[in-house]
Amino acid sequence: MAVLLIAACAGSPVAGTPSPGSLAASTTVGSHGSLFFVSDSVGWEVTEPPDALRTVILRTEDGGGHWRIWGIAPEAGSPAGFTTTDAVLTYQNQLLRSSDGSRWTIKTMPGDAATVTFLPDLVHGWLYGFQPFTSPSPVPTVSGKGGTGSSGGKGGTGSSGGKGGSAGTGACQDKGCVPTALWSTGDGGASWRMVWQGTFSQGMGSIYFWSPTSGMIANGLSLQLTHDDGRTWRAVHLNIAGVGSDQPVNDLAPTMFDTNHGALPIQAPNGIYLSRTDDGGVNWSAPVPIEGCAPCGSNGQLVLLDDQRWVAYSTSVSGLSQGSAVYLTSDAGATWKRAATTNPGKTASDVELVRSPAATVIVVAPGIFASATSDWGAHWRAVGLPDVYPSYKGFDGAGGWSG
Repeated sequence: MAVLLIAACAGSPVAGTPSPGSLAASTTVGSHGSLFFVSDSVGWEVTEPPDALRTVILRTEDGGGHWRIWGIAPEAGSPAGFTTTDAVLTYQNQLLRSSDGSRWTIKTMPGDAATVTFLPDLVHGWLYGFQPFTSPSPVPTVSGKGGTGSSGGKGGTGSSGGKGGSAGTGACQDKGCVPTALWSTGDGGASWRMVWQGTFSQGMGSIYFWSPTSGMIANGLSLQLTHDDGRTWRAVHLNIAGVGSDQPVNDLAPTMFDTNHGALPIQAPNGIYLSRTDDGGVNWSAPVPIEGCAPCGSNGQLVLLDDQRWVAYSTSVSGLSQGSAVYLTSDAGATWKRAATTNPGKTASDVELVRSPAATVIVVAPGIFASATSDWGAHWRAVGLPDVYPSYKGFDGAGGWSG
């Protein structure tokens, strides 16, 4: 059974004196936290009281029917990931984890100003950050098959080496020489192992891992691929006819449907394209345009449940006004149907894909009204959300809304 959750922004925060609000689930009052569903029943909402000293975490076990305060983190952290039982936050260079909301472990992460990303198991993760800087600093030598590379988290920064050989020689004289590194963990952040180091000037891209060993750094049409946990990287460049190197191109996160098959949506000025792999991400096909998809313009977004069922939406003002916000396909884009959600305006402001448990898709936008379907859009239900700290806007860039 696939479960799809669509969410839409509630609008401006409530004016007046900040208050905790109510834990009572409501389908008519927009919530103001950061919302994360990990199954069709278990969901989390992360909020921050007006004093901004702590993070309050709420939990539902019945799909939004009832909410309770699960725990209060010792710091005002940002969400790094959730399972059905655990919550992980980051605060500066600290990683905060709890399984019951009352007892928290705090681990110091290596590096500074780090970006952290985890697999859904919250066991295997990667951290991109800065190292102590002394100027001038030499550009590192890159070795290994296909060069090396590193990256930050989703939407963050990263770096990539050349196609084998050396990345360069000599001294670097500007802020781009700040040393950076990529670390890996296999024990949920209890310990970290450096797998790459370089400089900030090489840091272009976003990191995506789909297994403990395989992932990519995507920078538009330029990919760096690894299959040994980031120790070595191979450079691959994709081409789209009519799209030059000076035009903005963004990757939209790869999805692996099984061990071998997956797809990478690419947002280009003239629409969304799809590149596929059938060998576990070793090779990626030439990008093919998505046809007949109303929201799949230059501001379109695309998330994939499997190789047939996809969700497309637009967050642009023009996209919303044209009624092209949320569309579904169940035949790999051959036909599209507009989603008739219960949200005001039938729109979405963000989409997140959650693949645990299997065959469950969650499309969320915290600070929102939420709408869910368990039959791929045939029927929709409003999801109850708590109205807590109505002056709070969420964690911008981590599931919150900046409205």
